[in-house]
Amino acid sequence: GLVTIPWETIILYKHYFKSSSKIYFARLAYSFFVIAVCSIISYLVCLNIPGTIFGIMVKGLICFIIPTIVFLIAYTLVFELPTQVVFLLHQL
Repeated sequence: GLVTIPWETIILYKHYFKSSSKIYFARLAYSFFVIAVCSIISYLVCLNIPGTIFGIMVKGLICFIIPTIVFLIAYTLVFELPTQVVFLLHQL
């Protein structure tokens, strides 16, 4: 984000938003965890693929597909899907 120093975030949430910064830091930690999982899975899958031209293209494809799937699962199911279900239920 735009705020790079932790105490700036705490001050911003405390004085401007008048709320706790714990949710922000929890989402930041969650994002770090998701990125770490994507990196580890992609690395392990690409570990045994040879370094030929075709192998590099396959690695690139794998490094595109795996994080996309993990991000869709991690963020859509956790943050957006419950909100959309509640919204749809209130529309009925």
